[in-house]
Amino acid sequence: MSLEKVKLFIEQQKKFSHMQFAHLDVDLDQNKDDLFKWIVEQSNWPTLKIHVDIPLKDIQEEVLNCDKYWVEHRTDDSDGWESMCIHGQAVDFTGGYKEEQGEYGWTELTEVCPRTTEWLQDSWGPNSIGFKDFKRVRFMKLKPNGYIMPHQDFQQRKLSAFNISITEPVGHEFAQEQAGLVPWEEGDVRLMDIGRLHSLHNSGTEDRVHIIVHGTYNAVTVNSIIKSFKIEQNKFINA
Repeated sequence: MSLEKVKLFIEQQKKFSHMQFAHLDVDLDQNKDDLFKWIVEQSNWPTLKIHVDIPLKDIQEEVLNCDKYWVEHRTDDSDGWESMCIHGQAVDFTGGYKEEQGEYGWTELTEVCPRTTEWLQDSWGPNSIGFKDFKRVRFMKLKPNGYIMPHQDFQQRKLSAFNISITEPVGHEFAQEQAGLVPWEEGDVRLMDIGRLHSLHNSGTEDRVHIIVHGTYNAVTVNSIIKSFKIEQNKFINA
């Protein structure tokens, strides 16, 4: 029954294009802080593709060595959804912050995934996503035939989490309310509105693996978001 609800939600959203209700008209010459706030909080963009290159092949190879670390995630509203933290309160504690779990920090996954760790920690590099500090940084797997029920992670609608595609098998669909399907490609980095209702299904035969990053932005993050918005806005205006 849960899978049928997922399929119905996804089919209902397919009548919308991904950017159908995104706002494009904004003064790009306004104060940088104001422009950043507008992009994140008022643009109504379901996702924003961030224009950075990630060490995709290295990360894909490292994930293959992590089988023993995967744990089930939010089994009450999903099936085949697994996770592991490279930065968090523990490698196998993938839920929200709990004081008794201790402070956020790098986990033993850093030893198995050194290139992934190096890229994340390079806060000021040319292909960095920045971040002053991290909260949860998790690998998220959706197995073949796995699904995630329609849900929203925050009450507030805004662009708020970085989602990075590591493997993108045929058959994976990520639907957002009134925004159709996210047009994922392997290696994509997207800033996501996870306050928007969304649901996922992997009808394929291979695992779908993403990384989700939460933390505090630095100037690199802010500049990358603004630069990427201008690139993507120009694409849509001139399409």
